[in-house]
Amino acid sequence: MPAWTLHRGDGVPATATLSSATDTDRASLPHLRLSRLFRCRGFQAAVGMFNALAEVADAEGHHPDLALRHYRYVLIDLETHAAGGLTENDFILAARIDGMDFSAFLPNKGSKPQPINLEIEGLQR
Repeated sequence: MPAWTLHRGDGVPATATLSSATDTDRASLPHLRLSRLFRCRGFQAAVGMFNALAEVADAEGHHPDLALRHYRYVLIDLETHAAGGLTENDFILAARIDGMDFSAFLPNKGSKPQPINLEIEGLQR
């Protein structure tokens, strides 16, 4: 999932940690989550995106953590809280989200969402 970022529970990107950990270490890693950040046209577009995401999440019976930051940035975090990390349901919902048409909410209508590097509360997303 190229547009999603894998993070440990403490917000640190997990890719380096996973690649350097031994099999024994992996069992004790903090839980993992998938994150994705979108820049919307404005506040109303961001709220509209929330509503569109809520419909898909309800249909899947799996609900992401959603955050609205700086009035136009939508942050999606996927993890299965009951499992303490990622499960197949998270990847299924991520794929469903990847298939959604967000063009009505994004600044350049019709463009594909691009990963955004934005510093939010000390976390690089």
